[in-house]
Amino acid sequence: EEFVGKVSKKKLYQEAVRVFKPYFKEVMPTMKVLESERYLEIDVPEGMYKNPSNFGKIRLTGTFDRLYEINGELVIGDLKTSSKTISSAIEKSDILQEHEARIHEARKEILSFEKILSKFSHAEENLAEYQAQLEDVSTALEDAIANKKATKSLENKREKLLGEIDKWHEHQQAVVQAELKKMELVEKLATLEEQCKPFKEEKKTKKAQADLDECKKAHSFQVALYSLMYMIVTGKEVKKVRLENIVKNKEIKIQVFEWELDEATMERA
Repeated sequence: EEFVGKVSKKKLYQEAVRVFKPYFKEVMPTMKVLESERYLEIDVPEGMYKNPSNFGKIRLTGTFDRLYEINGELVIGDLKTSSKTISSAIEKSDILQEHEARIHEARKEILSFEKILSKFSHAEENLAEYQAQLEDVSTALEDAIANKKATKSLENKREKLLGEIDKWHEHQQAVVQAELKKMELVEKLATLEEQCKPFKEEKKTKKAQADLDECKKAHSFQVALYSLMYMIVTGKEVKKVRLENIVKNKEIKIQVFEWELDEATMERA
């Protein structure tokens, strides 16, 4: 709708290709399609009326998008395009929140030690460099004393180098400690993440079910009607339906939902 009257047909085609290319590349090659864009038209059968004299007064028409065969079963498929994912929010369990908080804290600590390692990454080289300079200055100082020359400048330089050596020695020790601490934390993090897996999987399962329920809430009646019409027209049984949602944001995302037709929805249809 946002393109109508605002862009050329070429741009419209380009957008259609952008949206549908992933679908035909990722979804369709794996599916056995028996029919596509099937138009149906039926008079509601007399047996479905509480009052048979109403027979012939209601006609249902519709076009379903796909008829698949999945594991030997007929599946009515409906294709949607939307700017939003079909999604439902669920709360994290207390134990998952606790594990994630501990994981976050461990990662934060690892990051703090990585900063120390990065800041003093040249500690060993700098320490070796200053020690080498100290040896040269100490040799020069000994020569100066032996030759009764001025030593003040060399002594000052020596003191300064000793200070630098002490400082970089501390930095080197900090690096060693940081590496040990980081190793411990990396091991701890791996354990925490392993412990967290079942709770993440549990949440993932609940989220998938909640998303499916959201999808069924919005679309189950429509696909049930398609299925009912198809069964009346062909006499073939349809037990399962499938909804494919192409989310047309900057990055194309494809959601696929499949579910068994439940008795309550079919009764309502």
